[in-house]
Amino acid sequence: MRIDKRKISFAEALLAYINLNRMFFGKKLTAIYNLKACMSTEELELFYKSVKYEMLPLLLVEDIQRKAIPADERT
Repeated sequence: MRIDKRKISFAEALLAYINLNRMFFGKKLTAIYNLKACMSTEELELFYKSVKYEMLPLLLVEDIQRKAIPADERT
């Protein structure tokens, strides 16, 4: 399977990576460090909604406390 990186956003590529790791390597949890530094607020909100919709187990680790966004709720 090949993903055309030129036509998708960083958030879409990250979701594809997480899903491929789950399918092919059996990864049950994905840990991401410093995600808020890499995405805009709008991208983060869409990414969080996609993660919740697909019920992906995700551990987010940030190096500093940044301003919370509405989609930052813990479930």
